[in-house]
Amino acid sequence: MDSDFVEYVLRQLRILGLVAARPMFGAEGLYCDDRMFGIVDREVLFFKVSAVTRLDYVAAGMGPFTPLSSKKPMEGYYELPLDVLESPEKLREWGQKAFAAAGIGVEEPKAEPRPAAKKSAPEKSADSVPRKATKNAAARDTKGATTRDTKGAAVQSTESATAEGATNKSEGGAARPDAKRAPKKAAKPATPRATKRSR
Repeated sequence: MDSDFVEYVLRQLRILGLVAARPMFGAEGLYCDDRMFGIVDREVLFFKVSAVTRLDYVAAGMGPFTPLSSKKPMEGYYELPLDVLESPEKLREWGQKAFAAAGIGVEEPKAEPRPAAKKSAPEKSADSVPRKATKNAAARDTKGATTRDTKGAAVQSTESATAEGATNKSEGGAARPDAKRAPKKAAKPATPRATKRSR
């Protein structure tokens, strides 16, 4: 492994932030925030790709990373064009896409709590009303009707009496109160006068 090339890559990648290189199976893995986004192998830099960004690498004529110990390529990493590595502007753009493909700097969406469903009160039908309550209601209705009838009769009786009294007054005039007669005093007996005797 050419350590000079690895040091050169790390210097170029400073524009993306704090990047570290760790040995892995004869190559060097590039990490940021403990997530691997690139590989350096045999003086070639490979970046992490997504289904969308892979098309940019294919369009530039780049191929996937193939470890020495395996003939099967790793489709998740593609060789970075040399002109991109040498241009800070292009390297920042392609590096940020590699970060996004590796999930660096992207917060995982948190599941929003669902509001608890309100339980609707069961509707009470006429059949569900207790018989005792029905009887009490019927008794209250009967009592109320009786009270209303009694009060109505009393009111009518009072009105009839008032009307009759008014009629009597109009026919016979105003009623005169009976005068109390004072008892006659008994006449006192006449006191006999003494007659002068003749001499």
